[in-house]
Amino acid sequence: MSRILKFTVLGWLLVGTAVLAAPPSSNPIQSFTANPSTITAGFLGFSHEWGQAQLLMGDPSIGINPIYRQLLDKLTAYGGGPISIRVGGNTTDSTALPDASTVSPFAALFKDQRHDHKEGVFFYLGVNLGSDSVALATSQAQVSVQNMPKGSIRAIEIGNEPDFYPTVSHHRPSAFLLTLK
Repeated sequence: MSRILKFTVLGWLLVGTAVLAAPPSSNPIQSFTANPSTITAGFLGFSHEWGQAQLLMGDPSIGINPIYRQLLDKLTAYGGGPISIRVGGNTTDSTALPDASTVSPFAALFKDQRHDHKEGVFFYLGVNLGSDSVALATSQAQVSVQNMPKGSIRAIEIGNEPDFYPTVSHHRPSAFLLTLK
């Protein structure tokens, strides 16, 4: 079994376990006519590509981006939030081994946004599955977890859109075959 397939199976097992562990809903059919203007507070979120996220947030070593922080403050001013920030997307599967400076803008933003009793922001960080290197993906996750404040990472996203890997030649070996029964 290839490493990518093992990663994919592990990811689906983790998702399946989380779904099965969730308490059953007392009403599985939701009514959207009761109050259609209500959106839960935690619905807010952004998705940024690796490299661009750091530029948008600003880096503590060269200066933070006060406009980005003001935007987050305005969005959470009236009970909205916490804001989920996904860092990943198309750039995830071409990322290399990070160092502490890769995630330092995220750590600073997390600390800066936890004021006035707000939950602030939380992160979903992508790791490279497309390179077919378990060691690289593991190292990326370890660097992120070791250099981010406790509780700031909600999830590690393993690869970006792995269902498209068969159509992207550099993401899977030519002999790769997945058979679902």
